[in-house]
Amino acid sequence: MIYSRFRVSCIVRVTLLALTVSAASLLFAYTSMYATTSILALIAILQVYFLILFVERENRNLTRFLESISHGNLPAEPASKRLGAGSAKLDEAFARVMKKFGELRIESEAQHQYLQAVVQHIGVGLIVFRDDGQVELVNRAARRLFSTVMLKDIQALEDVSSGLSEMLLGAEPGKRQVTFTGDGLNSQEVTVVTSKLFIRDRVVTIASFQNITAELSAREVDAWQGLIRVLTHEIRNSLTPISSLSGSILESVSSEKGGSDTEVCDIVDALETIRRRSDGLLRFVDTYRRLTRIPRPKCAKASVVDILADTLRLVEAEVAERGIELRSAVTPEDLVIVVDSGMIGQVLLNLVRNSMEALSGRRDGLIELTATQDSLGQVRLTVADNGPGMIPEAIDQIFIPLYSTKKDGSGIGLSISRQIMKLHDAELIVKSAPDVRTEFILIF
Repeated sequence: MIYSRFRVSCIVRVTLLALTVSAASLLFAYTSMYATTSILALIAILQVYFLILFVERENRNLTRFLESISHGNLPAEPASKRLGAGSAKLDEAFARVMKKFGELRIESEAQHQYLQAVVQHIGVGLIVFRDDGQVELVNRAARRLFSTVMLKDIQALEDVSSGLSEMLLGAEPGKRQVTFTGDGLNSQEVTVVTSKLFIRDRVVTIASFQNITAELSAREVDAWQGLIRVLTHEIRNSLTPISSLSGSILESVSSEKGGSDTEVCDIVDALETIRRRSDGLLRFVDTYRRLTRIPRPKCAKASVVDILADTLRLVEAEVAERGIELRSAVTPEDLVIVVDSGMIGQVLLNLVRNSMEALSGRRDGLIELTATQDSLGQVRLTVADNGPGMIPEAIDQIFIPLYSTKKDGSGIGLSISRQIMKLHDAELIVKSAPDVRTEFILIF
């Protein structure tokens, strides 16, 4: 049995103690050998003392062994060495317990890592905080949304959006609320939902944040694309036969009359005008059809230095001719992004040409192309100029199809550029201070 050694040892010790006490009692009662009696009494007292030490030592060893098990650690030496050779079965039992504990601990750690990976990779921002405002968890989406790396207290969100921390601390669980983050020019509309979670002796609040600006923008673009698709289809269906028939009639009249008669000349001129205007309208319609026919990007790793260099080669001659200074910088120089380099190059070229037109007639015109990587790992390509800039009302509408701040602008260049960025799961934003600086920022 597990405790056989312990039991036998106790029986032996108690038996010896009983014999010693009995012998001392007999000698004390029937003899005058008081010295021997005293020695036997002293021996009995020592036996009691050593018996107590023995029991306490065994209990202490067993307690230590069980405590190590409770902390999930297998003792350095088996129970048989601590408690005696009779504890081999105890070793086997504890080995089975420790094996089960190990399996449960590995499974628990795997589940923890799995949940951490899910929390960090979902697109919805999550912040978990206590009632005192101390933050326990912030996932990657929330850090990206609020442009922060560390968030220790919920009060720090006041720098992102005034009143946000108070709203979170006093939010009604389950109630959806809408707030804005960012500055006035590039604010983002965000929905917030909170829920309470009781964990042992504390209560935490889980706040989820979803940026609906991109969703609203995508729906707006879809609506515009649908409208343009319908309009261009109907207009082309109407203009194509007009252009074709006017061309046929023009050829017929010209060949039959030779164009000498005055009335015939007038008819020819009218038909020529109809055909010219029809062709012009068809070209106009084809231009806007591009909004609905942007191909999917073929993404691959591309050097940011190479992308900017290709853009500079295409515009350097025209920039020099206009007397505009052009600067470029990439930090770090080995910056790499996964994009369709041709499509992104087209976006940059469009933005640079817009800057060139904005700087037309300006003596100290400057265009800067820069690339950096922020603390969140986002790559930012910026096209900036010191032109007249845009008023806030124009910034709000600058990416809407058909809207243009230029007299002869078509209003589709920036719309197409933003759509290309959306196809890359990236963003295109604008910042502008009138007569100071305008920045178009590509965020990957």
